[in-house]
Amino acid sequence: MRAERPDLSGTWVLDTSASAFSANPPTGGTLTIRKQGKTLHIAEAFTMPNGDKSREYDWKVDDTFHPVGAGEGEVLAKWDHDSLVGQRRTGDGQNMETVRMTARDANSMTETVVRPDGQSALVWRRQ
Repeated sequence: MRAERPDLSGTWVLDTSASAFSANPPTGGTLTIRKQGKTLHIAEAFTMPNGDKSREYDWKVDDTFHPVGAGEGEVLAKWDHDSLVGQRRTGDGQNMETVRMTARDANSMTETVVRPDGQSALVWRRQ
């Protein structure tokens, strides 16, 4: 029997006071996730002390590596029970980061990002 998967679609606002960052904490942020079949379109926008930072990419959730964005490498996205996991690697196969999105409830989600230089836990609230 397949585990119930949360609907991560929608717009989320970063709760900076509840989040923990390994380096360079943003002062604000939004995350938008739009589901298109097995593909999730993800848009991130962060307000940083030294200027805004944003990016958009697609995750095809099928447990296979797929290219994302020019020069961004490739991502393997899959469900691990009730968490969405994305593993991003460079074109030469080096692991860059692992992202795990887990919805605590319908209005709160934690995004854990593990990189070679540290780990961050971003807490998002559904807008």
